[in-house]
Amino acid sequence: QGRRNDAIVIYKGIIALDAGVPWGHAGLGLAELEAGNYASAEAHLRKATAADANDPSISVNLAECLIRLDRLADAITIMKALLEDPAKASHPGTIRAAAILQGIFLGMKNDSAA
Repeated sequence: QGRRNDAIVIYKGIIALDAGVPWGHAGLGLAELEAGNYASAEAHLRKATAADANDPSISVNLAECLIRLDRLADAITIMKALLEDPAKASHPGTIRAAAILQGIFLGMKNDSAA
């Protein structure tokens, strides 16, 4: 808890110095996601994605945030796009997206079988 709050303060400071730094928004978005501040997390992860659309880790963090906001279709769209890009196939963020999607689809399959 304390480290997360410290991270939030640090990333806000980085953004105050240069709002265009993608990793400032990415870091703040992740810290806010972990803190359960999903609306703020989404806003910062979207800014980070807009500034650096080539980082699968940012995209999958945004997708996770959208899942927590009950916007599953939007999350699936983001993760599917990662999986369809051969240049991102071996990136850890893309691999995480595949695992999340597999969990979602297995959960749906189990729900429909019940």
